[in-house]
Amino acid sequence: MFALETRAKLLEIKEEVRQKIEDSMEEVETLQQTAVENVVDTGKGRQETVGAGEREKELEVQTQELRQLQELERLQELEKKKMLERERIMEMNKMENQYKQSEIPKASSSDLNGESVVMEKAAMTSEGHKSAVKRLLAWYVFTEHTLLEAATTIYRQFVLPVVAIIGFFLVLAVAIGRYNAVKKARRNRRVLYSGYPKSYRPKPHSETKRILADVRPRVRNPVLRHDSDGYVGN
Repeated sequence: MFALETRAKLLEIKEEVRQKIEDSMEEVETLQQTAVENVVDTGKGRQETVGAGEREKELEVQTQELRQLQELERLQELEKKKMLERERIMEMNKMENQYKQSEIPKASSSDLNGESVVMEKAAMTSEGHKSAVKRLLAWYVFTEHTLLEAATTIYRQFVLPVVAIIGFFLVLAVAIGRYNAVKKARRNRRVLYSGYPKSYRPKPHSETKRILADVRPRVRNPVLRHDSDGYVGN
């Protein structure tokens, strides 16, 4: 599209230059004809004014020469314009040739650009899929991390205190149970011993006293007999 617009602009400029050159050529031809007519008229005027005064003739000649000089200057300016227009046309032709020569690599480069655009689109599509997968994985990791942190916070704030309290009460219950069991066992032992007769009750150090008594020699006490006569004997 840009190439077509550039080419159209070049053709338009070239047409304008040609039109200007044609106009300037016509103007130069018109000026040349006018100058020739003026010269002819000057010759005729000189022939007609031969009989006039010398002073008037000189003035007329001077004025005519000035006019001729002005016409020549105009012709020179027109020639300069023509030269400039020709140079401009040459430059335009040169630019057009350069543009035509540059169209071929542009066409090849446009093909390459089309292929590169297709490849870039494919790469962008694949990158879009990859970025979507990465975003999904990042969201999953973030969600998992958030849930883990929330669970850890809940566990620290609610579960650990409850577990600690329950453990404390369990230990206290076990200790109280053991204490009550020991106390009950002692009470049962006392009740059991209180049901026996006193002779069967265990006494402290009775075993040792019995052993010492068995070791001592047994002495038989004499039995006193009383007779009717009042005699006492064995």
